[in-house]
Amino acid sequence: AMKHVKRWILMGHSNGARVAIALASEMLDARRLDNNEDLPLGVVLFSFPLHAPGKHDDLRDDELMSLELPTFIVRGTRDTFSRQDLFDSAMKTMSDAKKAFPIIVHDVIGGNHSLQVPKSSKDTTTEIELDGVRTAVTNFCISLKNINVAGRVL
Repeated sequence: AMKHVKRWILMGHSNGARVAIALASEMLDARRLDNNEDLPLGVVLFSFPLHAPGKHDDLRDDELMSLELPTFIVRGTRDTFSRQDLFDSAMKTMSDAKKAFPIIVHDVIGGNHSLQVPKSSKDTTTEIELDGVRTAVTNFCISLKNINVAGRVL
């Protein structure tokens, strides 16, 4: 049904973010092997589960490190699947690896794994935060039309 679509931006929430990474990798591999026309332009990861809650020794940062595409990560600052210090360390490792594509992180201030902000928050609301997410994700997706698969600006 989508045979006419050749350029893709893959997105997922939580384990769906992990699926988006795996599918993007498969598409890139297929393109390298048989010149498949499907081209993943980038990935948007909502609440990527860096670790299970309370299991901080079992990180899934290797999945992030495998990315070979422009990446936009949306995460709640209170996400129990992404402890701040561990997330920061993973981002530093990715930065130190000198990836050839941009990695952008958008924090939902006070957001949990579902990106919901507590009603008791005096600083922001879920509605305000999600408006910011919509704008940022839209701008990221628009920007991908000028980036090729190696992350270089065309």
